[in-house]
Amino acid sequence: MAEEWDSLERLSRTLAERLRQGDEHALTIILDRFENYVRRHLRSRFGGLLQEEDLEDVLSRALYRLWLYRERYDPEKASLAYWLYLIARSSALEVLREKRAPAAGQGSLADQPLPPRLETPESPELPELEEKLQQLPEQDQIILLTFARYGGADNWAADLAAEWGMPAATIRSRKRRALAQLRRQM
Repeated sequence: MAEEWDSLERLSRTLAERLRQGDEHALTIILDRFENYVRRHLRSRFGGLLQEEDLEDVLSRALYRLWLYRERYDPEKASLAYWLYLIARSSALEVLREKRAPAAGQGSLADQPLPPRLETPESPELPELEEKLQQLPEQDQIILLTFARYGGADNWAADLAAEWGMPAATIRSRKRRALAQLRRQM
C-alpha cells in the first residue's frame, strides 16, 4: 500500500511538472488517472443534483481551469487528484447555479407568485404576521416565503441554495431561526 501511495505521489509530481512546462498531453493523463476519483467524490457531494451531462461539463471546466492555473499548484499542499477535485467542486457549484438560474423574465424563486391558498389565508393574525415578517432581513423573508411556496417539500432548501450558491443546511438553519424569531414576536 505504501508503495502504491509513493507511486501515486511521484506520478502527481511528474504530471504537475509537465503541466508547468506547458505539456498539454499531461491533461489527458490526469483525466485518465483521476477522472473516476473526481466523479465518485462529486456524486457523493452532490448526489442526484448533477446529471451525467453535468458531470461532463464540470470535468471539462475543471480541466480547463487546471490548465489555466497550473502555475498555482503546490504539491506540498495537496495531491494533484485532490486539487483537481477542488476545482471540479467549484465548477459543479457553478453549473448548479446556472441550472437553477431563472430563465429570462421569470425572476428568482422568491419572485414567483404564491399559491392561492397562501395568498388569502383566513386568519385574524395575518396582518400582524405580515408586519413581523417585513421586519426580518430580506433573505430571511425570501427563505420563509419559499418554504411556504413549496409547502415544506424536501427540495425547497436545495433549490434556493443552488440559486444563491450556499449550502442547503444554511438555508434550513436560517429558516428555523427566522421562524423562532417570528414566534417570539407573536
